[in-house]
Amino acid sequence: MTHLRVVLVDDDAVIRDALLELLREEGADVVGIANDGIEGVAVALEMEPDVVVIDMRMPGLDGLAATAQLKQNRPAMRVVVLTAYDDASLRKSALAAGADAFVVKGTASSYLLDSLRPNLEPSPREAT
Repeated sequence: MTHLRVVLVDDDAVIRDALLELLREEGADVVGIANDGIEGVAVALEMEPDVVVIDMRMPGLDGLAATAQLKQNRPAMRVVVLTAYDDASLRKSALAAGADAFVVKGTASSYLLDSLRPNLEPSPREAT
Protein backbone atom coordinates (compact mmCIF):
# COMPACT_ATOMS: atom_id res chain seq x y z
CA MET A 1 0.00 0.00 0.00
CA THR A 2 3.04 2.23 -0.25
CA HIS A 3 2.38 5.81 -1.33
CA LEU A 4 -1.38 5.54 -1.02
CA ARG A 5 -2.61 8.97 0.09
CA VAL A 6 -5.46 8.84 2.61
CA VAL A 7 -7.68 11.33 4.45
CA LEU A 8 -9.35 10.09 7.67
CA VAL A 9 -12.66 11.54 8.80
CA ASP A 10 -14.15 10.37 12.10
CA ASP A 11 -15.51 12.21 15.13
CA ASP A 12 -14.14 9.54 17.50
CA ALA A 13 -10.51 10.29 18.39
CA VAL A 14 -9.86 6.70 19.49
CA ILE A 15 -10.97 5.35 16.10
CA ARG A 16 -9.00 8.02 14.23
CA ASP A 17 -5.83 7.20 16.19
CA ALA A 18 -6.25 3.46 15.62
CA LEU A 19 -6.83 3.96 11.89
CA LEU A 20 -3.88 6.32 11.66
CA GLU A 21 -1.60 3.76 13.29
CA LEU A 22 -2.90 0.91 11.10
CA LEU A 23 -2.49 2.90 7.89
CA ARG A 24 0.99 4.09 8.77
CA GLU A 25 2.04 0.52 9.60
CA GLU A 26 0.84 -0.49 6.14
CA GLY A 27 2.86 2.26 4.48
CA ALA A 28 0.00 4.60 3.59
CA ASP A 29 0.55 8.34 3.69
CA VAL A 30 -2.20 9.94 5.81
CA VAL A 31 -2.33 13.44 4.33
CA GLY A 32 -5.25 14.77 6.35
CA ILE A 33 -7.42 14.12 9.37
CA ALA A 34 -10.81 15.65 10.09
CA ASN A 35 -13.29 15.51 12.98
CA ASP A 36 -16.53 15.89 10.99
CA GLY A 37 -17.97 15.78 7.49
CA ILE A 38 -17.70 19.51 6.79
CA GLU A 39 -14.03 19.57 7.70
CA GLY A 40 -13.51 16.23 5.94
CA VAL A 41 -14.85 17.46 2.62
CA ALA A 42 -12.69 20.58 2.82
CA VAL A 43 -9.54 18.63 3.70
CA ALA A 44 -10.17 16.00 1.02
CA LEU A 45 -10.81 18.56 -1.71
CA GLU A 46 -7.66 20.45 -0.72
CA MET A 47 -5.36 17.44 -0.29
CA GLU A 48 -6.80 15.33 -3.14
CA PRO A 49 -6.02 11.93 -1.61
CA ASP A 50 -6.42 8.61 -3.35
CA VAL A 51 -8.90 7.50 -0.68
CA VAL A 52 -11.09 9.09 1.97
CA VAL A 53 -12.06 6.89 4.92
CA ILE A 54 -15.13 8.46 6.46
CA ASP A 55 -17.38 7.58 9.37
CA MET A 56 -21.03 7.29 8.44
CA ARG A 57 -22.57 8.91 11.51
CA MET A 58 -21.11 12.18 12.72
CA PRO A 59 -22.62 15.40 14.01
CA GLY A 60 -23.21 18.13 11.46
CA LEU A 61 -22.56 16.77 7.98
CA ASP A 62 -22.74 12.97 8.15
CA GLY A 63 -20.66 10.57 6.12
CA LEU A 64 -23.34 9.97 3.49
CA ALA A 65 -23.80 13.66 2.67
CA ALA A 66 -20.03 14.19 2.72
CA THR A 67 -19.54 11.21 0.39
CA ALA A 68 -22.08 12.62 -2.06
CA GLN A 69 -20.30 15.99 -2.03
CA LEU A 70 -16.90 14.40 -2.56
CA LYS A 71 -18.11 12.26 -5.44
CA GLN A 72 -19.85 15.24 -7.04
CA ASN A 73 -16.62 17.26 -6.94
CA ARG A 74 -14.07 14.47 -7.45
CA PRO A 75 -15.75 11.41 -8.99
CA ALA A 76 -12.49 9.45 -9.22
CA MET A 77 -11.67 9.88 -5.52
CA ARG A 78 -12.29 6.61 -3.68
CA VAL A 79 -14.48 6.89 -0.60
CA VAL A 80 -14.68 4.14 2.00
CA VAL A 81 -17.55 4.51 4.45
CA LEU A 82 -16.78 3.15 7.88
CA THR A 83 -19.59 2.48 10.35
CA ALA A 84 -20.36 0.69 13.60
CA TYR A 85 -23.73 -0.42 12.22
CA ASP A 86 -23.96 -3.57 10.14
CA ASP A 87 -27.24 -2.77 8.45
CA ALA A 88 -28.18 -3.59 4.86
CA SER A 89 -30.15 -0.35 4.40
CA LEU A 90 -27.16 1.72 5.56
CA ARG A 91 -24.90 -0.19 3.17
CA LYS A 92 -27.32 0.49 0.36
CA SER A 93 -27.51 4.20 1.27
CA ALA A 94 -23.72 4.49 1.39
CA LEU A 95 -23.29 2.89 -2.01
CA ALA A 96 -26.09 5.05 -3.44
CA ALA A 97 -24.26 8.14 -2.14
CA GLY A 98 -21.25 7.05 -4.18
CA ALA A 99 -19.14 5.13 -1.67
CA ASP A 100 -16.70 2.72 -3.23
CA ALA A 101 -16.78 0.47 -0.17
CA PHE A 102 -18.68 -0.03 3.07
CA VAL A 103 -16.77 -1.43 6.03
CA VAL A 104 -18.17 -2.24 9.44
CA LYS A 105 -16.01 -1.23 12.40
CA GLY A 106 -14.84 -4.26 14.30
CA THR A 107 -14.31 -6.45 11.23
CA ALA A 108 -10.84 -7.70 10.42
CA SER A 109 -8.49 -4.86 9.48
CA SER A 110 -7.77 -6.74 6.24
CA TYR A 111 -11.26 -5.80 4.97
CA LEU A 112 -10.52 -2.13 5.44
CA LEU A 113 -7.05 -2.41 3.95
CA ASP A 114 -8.39 -4.29 0.92
CA SER A 115 -11.03 -1.61 0.36
CA LEU A 116 -8.34 1.08 0.17
CA ARG A 117 -6.34 -0.43 -2.63
CA PRO A 118 -6.74 1.62 -5.81
CA ASN A 119 -6.48 -1.38 -8.13
CA LEU A 120 -9.73 -3.00 -6.97
CA GLU A 121 -12.42 -3.73 -9.48
CA PRO A 122 -14.68 -0.72 -10.12
CA SER A 123 -17.75 -2.26 -8.53
CA PRO A 124 -18.26 -1.45 -4.83
CA ARG A 125 -16.80 -3.89 -2.29
CA GLU A 126 -18.77 -4.73 0.78
CA ALA A 127 -17.09 -5.97 3.92
CA THR A 128 -18.96 -7.19 6.95
